Amino acid sequence: MTFKYDVFGNRVEEDDYNASTQVTTVTKFAYEAVGNIWVDLNSSNQLVDRRLHVDPPFWRGLLTVPRRSTVGLPAVWRPSVHAGGKS
Repeated sequence: MTFKYDVFGNRVEEDDYNASTQVTTVTKFAYEAVGNIWVDLNSSNQLVDRRLHVDPPFWRGLLTVPRRSTVGLPAVWRPSVHAGGKS
């Protein structure tokens, strides 16, 4: 696996070579201004995945928070981190 980074130290590309199939899978990453990855792109810069970053305490007390969605599929809901709020 090969990683490429920008001048800020953010990983912007991941190249995974499969020797048995002789295929390299390229994943590119785009970052928000605050430093979180918000989209994954393929080698053709087509959207593969979107990410939603939600940090407590803004969502404190909620049972679930959307954490990641896949293009063309329903959102994936994962349990939120409980940060001391009332459920």
